Amino acid sequence: MPSSHDRISALERRIVRRYLVHRPVIIRAVDRSSPELKGYSTDGSAFGLSLRLDGEVAPGSQIEITLLLGTEELTCNGIAIRTEASKDGSSAIAVMIDKWK
Repeated sequence: MPSSHDRISALERRIVRRYLVHRPVIIRAVDRSSPELKGYSTDGSAFGLSLRLDGEVAPGSQIEITLLLGTEELTCNGIAIRTEASKDGSSAIAVMIDKWK
């Protein structure tokens, strides 16, 4: 039986529009157990974001994401559901958003 995450991902792929959003981001572990990472968003929807970061995040990590929008900030909590590390130490991650703040 598919998990709720699988059902949301399938639903998102079908009906939720994704937007190209290239904005700076700051990522922190929710429990503050690791240093913050910086990077940028590549696209997003109400349910998730795709990010490029200057470090690595383990799949399943609970993270806080701050999108920098000029003089404004938008913050949410989410779970890293897919990660892809690069040889240079950077990574691409897909985040399922749990809660917008």
